Amino acid sequence: MFGAFVAAGIYYIGEKGGIELDNQMHVIEYSGEIMACIGISIVLSFAYIFLIKMMPKVMVYFLLVFTLALLLGLAILGFVVGDVAMGIPFLIIFVVYTIVLVCLRKQI
Repeated sequence: MFGAFVAAGIYYIGEKGGIELDNQMHVIEYSGEIMACIGISIVLSFAYIFLIKMMPKVMVYFLLVFTLALLLGLAILGFVVGDVAMGIPFLIIFVVYTIVLVCLRKQI
């Protein structure tokens, strides 16, 4: 549903902004890659559901550590490329997330 709104918005901006949309065939060229990504996401979703049923505690800990690593990695990437406006918010989110997890560690 959201994708339809985005597509309609892009079409509207293209029409009103004077951008010619006559070359729309490039979307069809990428349909194979899009279908492959959809298929991979479905398979990964089923794998995640299977793993969360088999070992819930391990999966929860893995996702917590993975999320922290992702946040820290994005903060470091922001500072490395010189984008302080990206690095500082991700670093703040990382610190707040870590503090919340430390405070709630007995309840996980």
